[in-house]
Amino acid sequence: MLHVLEATLGGTLRFIEDILECSAGMPFSMGWVYATHRANSGFPHALKKALSIGWDTFRLEMTRAVNPISDTRSILALRRVLDEYRPDILHCHSSKAGAIGRIATIGLRRRPKLVYTPNALAVHLGPQYILAERALSPRTDCFAAVSQGECEEIVSYKLGTRDNINVISPGIDTQFFSPRDMNEMRRLLGIPEGVPVMLAVGRLSDQKDPLGFVEVARQLLKSYPTLRAIWVGDGERRPEMEHLIAASGLTQSVSIAGWQTDVRPYLGACNFLLSTSRYESFGYMVAEALAMQRPAVATRVNGTTDIMKDDLSSFLYTPGSYGDAVALARLILASPHLEHRMGVVGRETIKNRFSHAQMRQSLQNCYQQVLSQ
Repeated sequence: MLHVLEATLGGTLRFIEDILECSAGMPFSMGWVYATHRANSGFPHALKKALSIGWDTFRLEMTRAVNPISDTRSILALRRVLDEYRPDILHCHSSKAGAIGRIATIGLRRRPKLVYTPNALAVHLGPQYILAERALSPRTDCFAAVSQGECEEIVSYKLGTRDNINVISPGIDTQFFSPRDMNEMRRLLGIPEGVPVMLAVGRLSDQKDPLGFVEVARQLLKSYPTLRAIWVGDGERRPEMEHLIAASGLTQSVSIAGWQTDVRPYLGACNFLLSTSRYESFGYMVAEALAMQRPAVATRVNGTTDIMKDDLSSFLYTPGSYGDAVALARLILASPHLEHRMGVVGRETIKNRFSHAQMRQSLQNCYQQVLSQ
């Protein structure tokens, strides 16, 4: 089994970390081809974990941007790895690795079965990306979607059928992400007790819509003037977000904490988590907040809708509808009972539906299915 990953950050890296966690006991030897161009602070830990459990690792430079020269080099380098490692299955993660991996297998005398996890189809980046996905989809033996919503999106774009799509829901470690005492976490972070705290976690990118987070904070401050709005993460949109915060006079209320090695104190300290994402494949930050018994207000997009079902679905809103997000946030802040009940329901949801044991079984079923074809 050989995994290929260009985007060694965010949810894509988290999915590989989940595979690392649940690969023990699976009847496969594993290898990992990785790039470091976009690696975040969590990548060295994941690489160390892979080496410690016996994965073979191969560094191969890939870039997110489409560049015929560098992409050709990446394809040729991956072919050399394939000749050396001779995997039975090549599992490509996210759009760039998915393209490089599928092209690299063209003409191989011993072609591995190809599994592809889009981790949010790149169709959101422009029409040329869906054309590329359609051109490469015939080379895909099996799609491994990270949510039912992503499965439906693959079907809707006619890239695959339900017969060749497996849903591999990520596992959430609910022991690691367990409830914390709010006041204790606030003392740790220097946040005053009693003030309302809104949190977001993720990369500062167009996908996550950090400027929308600032807008929700601005509107919410009219009702809750002591609100603290904190974004944990970093990225290319940070300068623009910082400029908007300053221009709006919100520097005392809205802050960027940057990447943190442990996000749990922030999750434990908040009243609720806000997701302003324009699209997702799963939505780890929402699942982790709920696992820690913190409520979430989130956009109604793929992945998030798989997590927030039934009563929790009442706290989903249409991307860009910031007024609706504010209204839902006010409901939570106005009712400690509702805040507590949402947290309890959320934690039970994550415990029952997103375990590493379930993920291990789904992965094993997917790999065995593709090998039997």
